[in-house]
Amino acid sequence: MSPVARVAVEKTTCRFDKLFDYAVPEGMALCPGIRVMVPFGKGQRRVGLVVELAEAAEVPGELKPVAAVLEEEPVLEEEGLFLLRWLRENTFCTWFDALSVLIPAGYGLRGLTAWSLVRGAELPDGLSPLEQQVLQNLRPRRKPVAAADLAESLGLSLAALPLERLEALGLLRRQEIIERRVGDKTLQMVRLTGAEAPRLTPKQQQVCRLLEQVGCGSVREICYFAGVTRGVVEKLVQQGAAEYYEQEVLRTPLSEQTVPASPRPQLTEAQSAAVETLWQGYRQGGRTGLLYGVTGSGKTAVYLALADRVLAEGRRCIVLVPEIALTPQTIRRFLAAFGRRVAVIHSALSLSERLDEYKRIRRGAVDVVVGTRSAVFAPVENLGLIIVDEEQEHTYRSEQAPRYDACEVARLRARRQGGLCLLASATPSIESAYRAQKGEYLLATLPQRYGSALLPQVTILDLRERPMAAEALSEELCEELYQNLQRQEQSILFVNRRGYSATAVCMSCHQPLECPRCSISLKFHAANGRLMCHYCGYSTEPPKACPHCGSRMMRYSGVGTQKVEEALRLRFPEARILRMDQDTTMRKDSHQRLLSAFGRGEYDILIGTQMVTKGLDFPRVTLVGVLTPDQMLYADDFRSYERTFSLITQVVGRSGRQQLPGRAFLQTYQPDHPVLTAAARQDYPAFYRAEAETRRHLLYPPFCRLYCLGFWGENEAEVKAAGQAVLALLERLLKTEYPELPVRLLGLAPANVLRVAGRYRYKLLIKGKNSPRMRELLWRLYTEPEAAAKNVTMTIDPNYDSGL
Repeated sequence: MSPVARVAVEKTTCRFDKLFDYAVPEGMALCPGIRVMVPFGKGQRRVGLVVELAEAAEVPGELKPVAAVLEEEPVLEEEGLFLLRWLRENTFCTWFDALSVLIPAGYGLRGLTAWSLVRGAELPDGLSPLEQQVLQNLRPRRKPVAAADLAESLGLSLAALPLERLEALGLLRRQEIIERRVGDKTLQMVRLTGAEAPRLTPKQQQVCRLLEQVGCGSVREICYFAGVTRGVVEKLVQQGAAEYYEQEVLRTPLSEQTVPASPRPQLTEAQSAAVETLWQGYRQGGRTGLLYGVTGSGKTAVYLALADRVLAEGRRCIVLVPEIALTPQTIRRFLAAFGRRVAVIHSALSLSERLDEYKRIRRGAVDVVVGTRSAVFAPVENLGLIIVDEEQEHTYRSEQAPRYDACEVARLRARRQGGLCLLASATPSIESAYRAQKGEYLLATLPQRYGSALLPQVTILDLRERPMAAEALSEELCEELYQNLQRQEQSILFVNRRGYSATAVCMSCHQPLECPRCSISLKFHAANGRLMCHYCGYSTEPPKACPHCGSRMMRYSGVGTQKVEEALRLRFPEARILRMDQDTTMRKDSHQRLLSAFGRGEYDILIGTQMVTKGLDFPRVTLVGVLTPDQMLYADDFRSYERTFSLITQVVGRSGRQQLPGRAFLQTYQPDHPVLTAAARQDYPAFYRAEAETRRHLLYPPFCRLYCLGFWGENEAEVKAAGQAVLALLERLLKTEYPELPVRLLGLAPANVLRVAGRYRYKLLIKGKNSPRMRELLWRLYTEPEAAAKNVTMTIDPNYDSGL
């Protein structure tokens, strides 16, 4: 009996996503993890992924055969297939959604129409000059050429090509081909064949002598060093004395970085104790550890010491950072420690760079992988250590399918590989601290800063009693900035909003100017003089009159990074000011370029959003200002207190990290708020005790799992009806089929921002436990007919944070 391939097929929705059975033709070699072309539906073909092989189909009947194998090697090995299944089951996504984070986008396949010359066909009379040009272009080509590539080589538009006419004349052959989204980069090389050649010219002899010495080389190099033209080498190839071949060239983003090797820092007694505690966890296999250390305590030195030991045992490491801005600093430290056997993965790399870094990792050419959230899926063999720096950050949770938590995946992989997952932070998440308190995680602490450095002195400034010297800047903070400028020391100002002003409001009718596609106010950006939506990207020129009442009395209220920058330039015209936010860091490598310039002392004051609050280590930063953090406390999010405490503690910790003493100023209209006073004292234990008790009382994580069902559509009434139908279905199933599940339904409610990009959004929150029965219940919401709704998309987020 022929084996059966169980295949996941692309472009299916969750409602219809499953493994489809296909017959394996005799002589076709298949294995799990390889991509294939399969017939699907009426007259269609789609790309599929073989997930498993079986001896018989699940449902009796005649099976369609697999049409073709699309690659020589599987894209997923055993570990990748395990993660594929886990993601699909636990994050409620399709098989191909899960695959999208396990392989780089450059590995994706695309269908193309390609054209080739029909060899031996007679050329008819009357061909136009363009038709002759097309044929002339294709004549030397050995492989079919994509229509788009052909148009580009001729400098024409695709519509201008007479391909169909030439096909009708029998001169061209059309082929539908599948190719990888990003191809390999290769270099044309040349080498001697060893065959005897006829009498050679002096220049040909010169090329042969050079190739005998070096063995091989690129055609360009051989021509250069032999002092000949390409035609000389071409003639040698034609005579059989030499041959061309292609050599792959990997595009690595670290190729131009030169970081000198540096000795490991001397560990303090506390660091040594932390290393030993965590190493015991590594020896036990599959454990998770929490490294809680105050800002500037030297957590990176602990990472390097553990990595040294793991690599000495022949195993490998993954290091996760929460933001792209932190990647360059971490990369430099690990390059200095481990040389070129370090790879980097994050979304700011080009598709080709990500593809080639993936190849290096999969081939075992690297020992340490550093990257953001998606690097947790890097195909590292013999994985012994996964470090999650700043583990409390919400950026480790994906808001798009698959909706995974990188910390959870890190724990899973460490447990499966028998290694250690190390979560680290100066402000651990409440969930991690709770598990460490219960003994589920090993706990190691660094209670003091490294060396002689002390925690900065923090002053709370009550804005109710102080006049503002400039936009969001008190007189005291301005005086401190002036003193720092005089001492040639650096300062960081944290503003939790980019742009110039928060909102544009009419002074007559008091209506804000909102995005026409989203239920959110537009923000004014002075850099381009436009009102912009930070959700969908809509922008428009500021209106001369209010669109609601016609009044010309418009006021721009609130403060963003651009407005603070403008105020500082007016107050301190001699100061060198750098702004870092999403607007200034859109270009590739902009994070690294700006932070490197600040680190070299080219700027005096750094203004930024959350990207300047953590992980940065600059010895001359002695002053930090936190501008009006009050609005962060009251976000529609149960983690708002935790996020506010963490952001303030982290940014304050950028000050005074080495020999120079640091200080910080916290401006607020609520100077007695317990979260702000705890952050000013940098007293995490006190904050944790209060916050954990509140969550226990209200039943929020870590005392439950919080799921979110999201409903999206262009018609609000339809979206709301779909949500109510699913709520009714849930209530019925819980009562009749799942009465044992401890579940609380919080009811259907509008999302935090009701409308985004023209689509209305509602959410249904569920408090429960992560169990197979709970996941079974939620998966049924995709398949039950009662839950089906036209024009409405439903999503399930198993790690709800604040995305809706």
